[in-house]
Amino acid sequence: MDGSGYRANLIFDEYLVSGFAVLITNLPLHD
Repeated sequence: MDGSGYRANLIFDEYLVSGFAVLITNLPLHD
């Protein structure tokens, strides 16, 4: 297994999650 590829994938996932968090918190309407 490639350790560096796995680490890059983890970093990418963190960007994805934080990006979704920003989108959700910036939504104009909350239920």
